[in-house]
Amino acid sequence: MIKVKLAVELIEESNYSFSEVAFKLGFSSKSYFTRCFKKVYNSTPKAYFEKDNDTNVSH
Repeated sequence: MIKVKLAVELIEESNYSFSEVAFKLGFSSKSYFTRCFKKVYNSTPKAYFEKDNDTNVSH
């Protein structure tokens, strides 16, 4: 859970892809990272960040 929360911080603050962050934090594969992410946030990384961006857009 700590690694997943750190991954969110890294993705928000850098230009790293989900895969790059997953491997930098020691996840064995992108699919394992996604499974762990879903356990914590009930969403895939892509959906989580798309939803986050939608709420920050001003109309």
